[in-house]
Amino acid sequence: MDQTLVAERIRLSAFRDCTDFLECPVTGEPLLATEDGWISRSGSQRYPVEDGISRLFALTDSTISDRDVTETVKAFYEETPFPNYDDLDSRESLVAKSREGL
Repeated sequence: MDQTLVAERIRLSAFRDCTDFLECPVTGEPLLATEDGWISRSGSQRYPVEDGISRLFALTDSTISDRDVTETVKAFYEETPFPNYDDLDSRESLVAKSREGL
């Protein structure tokens, strides 16, 4: 058996104790462990385990179903940037802000 597959099964087995409270992010059904990931009780949703990480991603908007998660997050922060994100603070400006109580 492929050593990578064996390692994945060992990592997944560590989460088998969590099945009492894991739910499918789409259907809300309990998640059942399989040899290569998770599956909703009805079998309608499958989630892989890659590099020991359960990929429980669920897109909520069909208009972004073809877009990468990274692009979705990037678009959010471009539309809603952090306040003063463009203003990089220097050591002096941080000291001045701390003295002013900002």
